[in-house]
Amino acid sequence: MCRRIFNPGSVRKLSCTFVFCACYNVFMYKVGIKVIRVDLHQDLAMEYLSDGDAVGPCPMHSVGDVFIYTGDNEKPEGLCPAAWLDICRAVTAISNGASYTPWNRREGQTIGCCGDGIRPVSFEITRIDDDFSS
Repeated sequence: MCRRIFNPGSVRKLSCTFVFCACYNVFMYKVGIKVIRVDLHQDLAMEYLSDGDAVGPCPMHSVGDVFIYTGDNEKPEGLCPAAWLDICRAVTAISNGASYTPWNRREGQTIGCCGDGIRPVSFEITRIDDDFSS
């Protein structure tokens, strides 16, 4: 088992779909992160926030936004940092070949959500294969 600290310099791109990490000797898939829902719980905003009537849905994302995780252990550009902290485990799991079946219908896919209880954003997290389209 490799006990070295992960060094981004040990990552080599092999193709458009895979990244090889020399430190861990594993292939990592690229992962598509797509915004599938942006909600607002107005009743909770009114009850818990000081300016609840002025709050709208998340201003960071819109339905259909797509981000690509390339296996470099970094947040995709443009993705909300707080949302990334909430979904990064699922993204890296899918990147490393994890399966969420039988809970999910499709292999290499799961749904994640940011932790904002008033303005939650839901993400489709999908392993990118040759047939991936955004």
